[in-house]
Amino acid sequence: MTTSDQRSRRAVRMQPGRDVLTESPPTPSRRRHRAAESAAFQAQGFPSERPTGTGELPPFGLIMARPLLLAIAALLGALGGFLLTGNSGYQAQSMLQFSTASLDSLVVKQTGQTLARRVLSADVVSEAERQAGLPAGSLTGQIAAGWEQDSNLVEVSAHASTEAGAIAAANAVAGAVVSLNESQIQAQLQQAHANSSDLLNAEGLPSPAAEDAREAQVGQSLANRQDAITARSGSVVVIDPAAQASHAGITPLMGSVVGLVAGLLLGGLAAVLLGVRGMRISSVRSLRALFPGYRISRTGEAARLVGEVLESGRECIAVVCPAGAREAGLALADDLSAFAGAHGHLVRNLGLVDDRAMALATLGRDARRDVPGIMNADMMIAVVDADSEAAHLLEGQSDFVAVVVARRSRTTVAAVAAAMEAFDRAAPRLVLAR
Repeated sequence: MTTSDQRSRRAVRMQPGRDVLTESPPTPSRRRHRAAESAAFQAQGFPSERPTGTGELPPFGLIMARPLLLAIAALLGALGGFLLTGNSGYQAQSMLQFSTASLDSLVVKQTGQTLARRVLSADVVSEAERQAGLPAGSLTGQIAAGWEQDSNLVEVSAHASTEAGAIAAANAVAGAVVSLNESQIQAQLQQAHANSSDLLNAEGLPSPAAEDAREAQVGQSLANRQDAITARSGSVVVIDPAAQASHAGITPLMGSVVGLVAGLLLGGLAAVLLGVRGMRISSVRSLRALFPGYRISRTGEAARLVGEVLESGRECIAVVCPAGAREAGLALADDLSAFAGAHGHLVRNLGLVDDRAMALATLGRDARRDVPGIMNADMMIAVVDADSEAAHLLEGQSDFVAVVVARRSRTTVAAVAAAMEAFDRAAPRLVLAR
């Protein structure tokens, strides 16, 4: 059989190796045409080589590659935010209005601030607990009051675990302030009346006219003193009693949102700190996030992958298989051979190169540079394990195309990153197997 007959056969076997699809002999004119295609491909801005080194995996990629961790962290954060805000209780407000003897702003400010401080006093809190029927000390620390600037209003706030409890507490405190203020005024008036009575009951004057004048003077003095007490004390009334209560602090919905965001942040931080430890390939999306600068496809896109390799002008394809991806790599090599043959190219599919002698004979630089002369073909495809001697023979070189194969849920990200780093000069393509 002549050399011409051998090149015209559709299937040829080479030991050791696998079936080879052929179409036409690799003539010098075809090689010149492929060189011209490669030059045109590079002129369009597609580099024939990638810069050396994959660098550190991007933090965003590490985060997006752990969707389950993010989902768990977000769920726990939202649940924690809801529980924390859901137990924050309720808050209700009552509004007090006071009056002063003077309209001077400084007097009004002093009176308002004094009344606000008075709301928090022990006697007011005790009276409010008595009126509301609450245990002693139950309102301690649950009451707040503040004077509204440029007004004669003081807001009384009460916090409780229930809505009804907050409303009752706010109204009880406001009522206690009013009742104690009235009691205080009444006590002062009674004391003034008692003092006047004592004065009247003292030894009278011998002259009836003088006695009448003394009694009239004491009565006038009592009236003036009572007016002064009333004016000085002022009045305090409840103008807006509490009718409804709101959640204290942020609402449970807002707390859930805040917890969700916090959970995502913590989950992202944990993903970055964990790095690739224990991480396995899950999807094309995660691969594109982890290796944004590389061409990434699925095994079903072998035809497009062959087209890219043919356009690059290179004659050797090394299918690199990290642990657990050998079967997928062999199947991909068969697909690549079939599609390259469909384009009219003679392909030598060496299959798995796992022998040192075979690797040196078929994957050496001389063999790769003269595939037509040594392999009697247009293109050579070899499958190598990522940690084998055959793979180490090719690492760091650029006169072939590396196709790194990954298996979903079986290949680790660390193994893929190591393979992409080792074959970075060979314009590696990353393929996710079914």
